[in-house]
Amino acid sequence: MTATSRGALLTIVVPLLALAAAARGWWEVTAALRVGVGALIVSLVLIAWLGVRRTKLTWPARILALGVLAALAVGVVALKILAHG
Repeated sequence: MTATSRGALLTIVVPLLALAAAARGWWEVTAALRVGVGALIVSLVLIAWLGVRRTKLTWPARILALGVLAALAVGVVALKILAHG
């Protein structure tokens, strides 16, 4: 459980550092949240790339799959902003 959790916990390091910088007054909270969301989307795509890289798909299909995943992640963020904004 620790090994699995460690991988998941590594994805929140950048968002937490950004929020800590905002708490110290180095950034605005809005900028820190945007950086955190961007870092989470990038980490999602990188983790998906680790899974896709050994498949028998062609490179264009792999890129398309990762692009669709990134677009869906951005869509989820946009829907959450609409729902809470």
